[in-house]
Amino acid sequence: MRAFKDGIDKMLMIKPRTHIVWRTTRTSYLNVPLAYIPTCADSSRRSTRNWSMQSESEDRTDSAGTPINLLSNTNLDAGLELGLKRLDLFSTLVDTLVEIKAKHLTEAQATDLMKQNVVPKFLAVNKCADFVEDKGHEFGTKLPMADKLALIELLKTF
Repeated sequence: MRAFKDGIDKMLMIKPRTHIVWRTTRTSYLNVPLAYIPTCADSSRRSTRNWSMQSESEDRTDSAGTPINLLSNTNLDAGLELGLKRLDLFSTLVDTLVEIKAKHLTEAQATDLMKQNVVPKFLAVNKCADFVEDKGHEFGTKLPMADKLALIELLKTF
């Protein structure tokens, strides 16, 4: 009931919504086994061995402060157009990681490069590019307070 009370109070704007964007708290890494890296993605660019040091590659995928939904909302649905966009994202991500390693970029430089090169590609395949949580709709927010409280009591009976 505490969770319901908190949620309904925010939904009806009895309590203000926080409008937060969940973000990474530190530089994050992704381990990708080389077997999962398609050879077609690098055929005209470079060998994946150039950016992998062992049987698994560990490379920066995002800097601290990256919206988590930028990554987790990636559209993995089928379709040629979407597949080509994901392949473009993958290729750009690999190219950017190679550049970061090759140029020994600082955290700030790497972040800027990722924002410039990779973020637009993630947004192109994102199912929901609005990363603000708890925004919700405005159903019932304009009701008088007495009606809001009556609605809450009615909902408790379900």
